[in-house]
Amino acid sequence: MKKHKPNIFDRINEYCMELPSITTRYAVRLELLGLNKHQGLDQWGARDALAYLRGLEGQLKASTIITKARRLYSYFKWEVLNGYRKENPINLKALPKDKNENTPQALTQNEVQKLLKQVPRCTWIGLRDRLAIGFMLTQGHRISTVININWEDIEKRDDGYILHTKVKGGKRMSRKLRPDIVGLLTSYANKTKECR
Repeated sequence: MKKHKPNIFDRINEYCMELPSITTRYAVRLELLGLNKHQGLDQWGARDALAYLRGLEGQLKASTIITKARRLYSYFKWEVLNGYRKENPINLKALPKDKNENTPQALTQNEVQKLLKQVPRCTWIGLRDRLAIGFMLTQGHRISTVININWEDIEKRDDGYILHTKVKGGKRMSRKLRPDIVGLLTSYANKTKECR
């Protein structure tokens, strides 16, 4: 006996019920039902998917289009895994490139020096703050990472100093320190010895 194939609405509901949160279920369900109403997701092939995504290019940011495409890709992947369709019509490689202008850039050595000049260098606290700011600006560390740095996390090698830290997600990261930050580190170490 041939297995009955649920209609598209039942499949969308079934897929959305497996999503992790109520908010996500609601948003994805609305998006899929809206798309189905206008374009019939049951009939979608690779050309239809590409035409839909390309049609969004003038209206939405590339990052938003990529998010929508990933949602659709996940839905169609679920349909393939459950035997409701033969292949996934979404090709993630054909998506527009996300030229994110908000990607943080590291400051140059001169920019870091200008900023650090605003922090006093004659006190222990000033040197500590200069070093913390230096770690954040040049290494890209969060303040939560910087406040947990210990002397044991700094390794001296023949080619310079390496900072070993535990970053977001508990992963270990090792990066070489720039010469200007090594200078701040040395000043801070000397001032710490004076205070003992």
